[in-house]
Amino acid sequence: MNFRKITHGWAEQTFNDIGECLGQTFFAGDQVEYETEDGDPINIMDMPLAGREY
Repeated sequence: MNFRKITHGWAEQTFNDIGECLGQTFFAGDQVEYETEDGDPINIMDMPLAGREY
């Protein structure tokens, strides 16, 4: 089964004095969602290994 794992988080961006972006770092939060390739939600208990991280 192919699926998407969506991790919510935020990005921190660093800019120089003239406003050019020098870098970006993504910080993952605790909230995670899964969906099919068509965008339909998947219940975590329907995931491989009953939703356990592996």
